[in-house]
Amino acid sequence: MRKTNRFVALLMALVLVFSSAMSTAVFANEDVAGTEFEVTVGKLKAVGIMEGYPDGTFKPEGEITRAEFAKIAVVALGLGDAAEVSRGVTKFPDVPSTHWATGYINLAVNRGILVGYPDGSFQPNGKLTNAEAATILVRLVGLGPVVDKQGTWPANYIGRAANEGILKGVNVASSTNALRGLTAKMLLNTIEVPLWGADGYNNDGSVTYGKLSPEQTHLTDMLNVKVYEDKEVEGYDIDDNEITIDGVPTNEIAENATFDFYDVYRNLVDVWVNDDDEIIYVAKTTTSFIDAIEVKLGTTNEVKLLGADKTYKLATSFVAANNSDVNRAGGAVADATKYDLAKVVVDDNNRVIFVDAYTFVDFMVVDSVDGDVVTDIEGTEINLEDFQIMKNGMLVDAEAAVKGDIITYNTTGDGFAEIFTKSVEGEITNIFSTGIRVGGKTYDFNKGLVADITTLYVNEDGDLATFDTDAAEQMEDEGPIAIFLDREGKMLFVTGELGDVETSKVVNILTSDISTQTLFGETSIRAVVINEEGTKVTKTIALRDLDFITLDNTKVEVGDGVGVNEVDYFELTGADLLRAYNSADALTADASFGDLSAGAVDSQFAEDSIIEFHYDTDGNVVGLGLFSGTTALTTTVKIDKDGGDKYAVVGGTSYRLMNDTLLFDITDGTSADDTIINEWSAATDVKEVALGATVYVKGGEVLYIVSGSVDALTDETDVTGLLATHKLNAAATKVTELKAWVNGVETTYVVDSIAFADLPGGVDITNGNTYILTVDDVSGKVIAIADADVVTGGIQTVNTSAREITIAGTTYKLVSGFKIVDITDGTDNGEVINLVNVKAGNTATLVLENAGSVFVELVVVTNSTADVTAPTVTQQITAASTITANGTHVLQFSEELNVASKASVKAAVDAAFTETGAATVTSAWNAAGTTLTVTIAGWAASPADDVTLAAIANQVVTDLAGNTSAALDVQQ
Repeated sequence: MRKTNRFVALLMALVLVFSSAMSTAVFANEDVAGTEFEVTVGKLKAVGIMEGYPDGTFKPEGEITRAEFAKIAVVALGLGDAAEVSRGVTKFPDVPSTHWATGYINLAVNRGILVGYPDGSFQPNGKLTNAEAATILVRLVGLGPVVDKQGTWPANYIGRAANEGILKGVNVASSTNALRGLTAKMLLNTIEVPLWGADGYNNDGSVTYGKLSPEQTHLTDMLNVKVYEDKEVEGYDIDDNEITIDGVPTNEIAENATFDFYDVYRNLVDVWVNDDDEIIYVAKTTTSFIDAIEVKLGTTNEVKLLGADKTYKLATSFVAANNSDVNRAGGAVADATKYDLAKVVVDDNNRVIFVDAYTFVDFMVVDSVDGDVVTDIEGTEINLEDFQIMKNGMLVDAEAAVKGDIITYNTTGDGFAEIFTKSVEGEITNIFSTGIRVGGKTYDFNKGLVADITTLYVNEDGDLATFDTDAAEQMEDEGPIAIFLDREGKMLFVTGELGDVETSKVVNILTSDISTQTLFGETSIRAVVINEEGTKVTKTIALRDLDFITLDNTKVEVGDGVGVNEVDYFELTGADLLRAYNSADALTADASFGDLSAGAVDSQFAEDSIIEFHYDTDGNVVGLGLFSGTTALTTTVKIDKDGGDKYAVVGGTSYRLMNDTLLFDITDGTSADDTIINEWSAATDVKEVALGATVYVKGGEVLYIVSGSVDALTDETDVTGLLATHKLNAAATKVTELKAWVNGVETTYVVDSIAFADLPGGVDITNGNTYILTVDDVSGKVIAIADADVVTGGIQTVNTSAREITIAGTTYKLVSGFKIVDITDGTDNGEVINLVNVKAGNTATLVLENAGSVFVELVVVTNSTADVTAPTVTQQITAASTITANGTHVLQFSEELNVASKASVKAAVDAAFTETGAATVTSAWNAAGTTLTVTIAGWAASPADDVTLAAIANQVVTDLAGNTSAALDVQQ
């Protein structure tokens, strides 16, 4: 049976949702909101340097290519528009003229910001390292000519970047790839630090460099942004999209500026204005709170936040002028007065500098929203078109409200409303004449914070009614209730089960047309149905036993609205089902419900239609619910449930699909065995409902769906499995069984005889490798096997607190729920271990969430044996000599060295080389950290460009496990 308190289940579920809701910055890129990158990304987005991706993300953990950073650098120079005219041929053979970034690359290279590699390439798709990023940014501020003469790269540039404040708030390894979030922080620092340039000459005629005077920055002088700090927001106009800020000479807002008017209102803010005198960025520098408040003036001079239970003293400036407003009507807050809602702004000393207060006179429980019109659960509509509406401290449209929300409001001026839901849950332990006690606290009836507001609930008829002692007694023994409160904790709305008040509505689908019969002068209808429980039921119902019939959501009862001499009942006149009544001794018929002619019944009586039976306590049908073509509609668009469709579309009208909408799937017929009935939220195996379905609607919502074409989702699940063992068929051509570690548990699967040809690479699978196993949810068999995306190598570092592992210079992050399996003792003898047991020097395979990502769901340790062997030299570099040719010279060690050893060896090798003429010498470690390769380029026989290699001292080195070698001879 379906109960009238359908709102109860919904609102009880919302208790957990809204009582834990947190306010976030709605305009930030979704993946940086609330993080250390939010302000940085907001500022760079405002000046168009780094704006994120079309899907609304910024991807702070993503890497940057050299071509992408060329664009970033050029835009930071204020030359974004000039890049278009610089498109075309570049000097780099690996950057064709058709490459999207040619204009940016040409400008950056011509300005000396970026350079190519010794082999003449630019590598536009190569990943930018932190060392390269720091170098480019130092050059951006004009320090390239200075730093090039100081020390060796990259230490010279990294040191200068730190000194100039470019690395403020950033801690990165120079050799690792630059990540978007940290690079954004470096870039913001760069555009705000002073610029350098030539300022004179030395005695030898060389140029000297210093900070430009008067001081200049990229932000103010190249991007032409005017900066205003700590200015008060005095007002705003939503319709005209304008804001008034004290001390800022413009109120126009750039089209792409993203901040909330009310969030910054009456706060002190930092403001950026572009050269079109448009505000492009606003950020608060003071703190504000949203809460119900109590004001005390005079000797006390304080404001109490009633919800947060915190008190703040008034600033001297507030006391002097009563810096406040009430209901946006120009009045000031009064002493010893409470306000339903207020924004309280405090200064750096936590003193109140402004209060924007409101009082509410009514509230509503949202049932549906259509544009600006909100309908409550009783069907009453209110148009919030001109209202200022707030949710989570931000201005929103009415469409931000969802079913079950509480909206409190007043109608002063254009009106002000807040979407706010706060609730408690528990059992009623005491009932008083003035209220109830739940969870040890008493809640009074009909007590708003400022004005008395009637406490409401949904009664047995599904209507809003005053919650009083009688209603409380109905709920008292029926389990927990939910109380929805205002900001001070006053009781507004109550939901709970009503004892002994259960309607007896049962929803059914007709398996054949309704027929009629008359026996002994009594007319009955006969209906064969499948009810909502999936049971076949045959009902013969005497029409004169019915108390009411509802047609298209309009209820007609016996005895309603007729004369005092009423003798009315339901009856057939011919084939028409009517309600008849006695008026002035003449029997009159009215309220026709449709034609029951055999073979030509109206749609509400036809096969495959929905009919509601209402039972009394004795199990007799006393009411019918019928739906004709005005409420039983045919969809004109398929309903893509798997794709997230929330509406059924009929022509140009959309009807909301509710969690408790009943789906009658008659794809295979309407027998009890074939009909599948589920609530919409529970129909988890439904992919889509084809167009042409019948939806039964009420007030914009879908009550029921009947469809003969419902597509199910494929019943299979992909899992990541570390293969421990597997078995083949007798011919050794198919896999028939396997054992794998899945979610930290060793699990045995029967395999649906997958041939080698259908396996990755067309060959047998390998124990110890990781695969994606597709498992049939019904049979439990593995029906497909695919390679997982993995990275394998020696672990360089392990950060347990940050849940990070570094392999080959890349740091990988372990996602929530990650597992680690150690198979050092064999694939069939693995064990689950903790991250603290994983050490640098272990060999591991990291299973990635997606190819190319840095997020890891499974770590497979393949060798956790303690490393006690010190590194040795396996290939010595060239002997001391004069080198007269281009080429490479290699120094190789037996295993990866730690960061300090790699730096010291590289420094010793670099110092041993001396180049003349046009010859260049560069060196670099390979990703595995075992091999240092020195590259000589630019050598020519005439004029002589010789390179001299001096003797290199023996080196003491340490591996990742901490084993230190004796002094090693690294040179032939």
